[in-house]
Amino acid sequence: MRAYCIFTACALVAVFPCTVHAQATLPWEKGSFQIGGFITSSDTEMRVDSTGGGAGAVVNVEDALGVKGEKNTYRIDTFYRFGETRRHQVDLHYFDSRRSGDRVVDDTIQIGDATFPVGAQVSTQFDLKFINLDYSYAFFQDDRVRLAVAGGVHSTGVHYKVSSPGLGLFEDQSYTAPLPVAGLRGEVAVTERWRLKAALDLFYLKYDRYTGTLADSTLAVEYLPFKHMGVGLGLNSLRMRVEAEGEDGGPKLNSELKFNFTGLLLYGKFFF
Repeated sequence: MRAYCIFTACALVAVFPCTVHAQATLPWEKGSFQIGGFITSSDTEMRVDSTGGGAGAVVNVEDALGVKGEKNTYRIDTFYRFGETRRHQVDLHYFDSRRSGDRVVDDTIQIGDATFPVGAQVSTQFDLKFINLDYSYAFFQDDRVRLAVAGGVHSTGVHYKVSSPGLGLFEDQSYTAPLPVAGLRGEVAVTERWRLKAALDLFYLKYDRYTGTLADSTLAVEYLPFKHMGVGLGLNSLRMRVEAEGEDGGPKLNSELKFNFTGLLLYGKFFF
């Protein structure tokens, strides 16, 4: 993952040209909407302490609970560039992953207030939802290369339900963690129809009840055979860690989530 982020950063730096600052708006479109199939491979660890203060187990969701590591889902991305030079850009990204699994557990597992003994039949629902809003400014833009700095909020919604109906045990929790991010964007118009794109977001923040780290990188190639339509193929890698502390005066529920995935995205694009 670290090597992939470094490669993405190098790709962004490599496309930076030593030329004069330009005001070109072409071939950069004003807006775009894209939707595609997203094939992801995930590795997830979570820990949820009991409300009484007991430490929960660190559980690998895929290995210990039998949740599928691979998932076929969808992803939506859209942006709009405003201003005559189209240097200012607002992006919205949406991704929803819903996975489930069943397993007879090999070890005693404590998740929150529920303790699942050895041999228990456990069913798990594990959902992640990302809604990301970013603003970027193109500090360099000509008729071939566009480079921008970006900032925004990656909002991560987590919901999980682990249950053993035969034993009357279950743990059902959900929370949303907003993580501010800063990053870089790069685009290269290789030809009139072919385009390369790269993006990298990094951040660490301790805010209120949450501590979060995030590294999100994307490499993609697009083919634009029509005036307002095209297709793209990209690789997205995300590494995230979120810790949540119980509220003062309320239940002392502490939790930690580590989520790593690599996704292959094939999408269709409408632009204007």
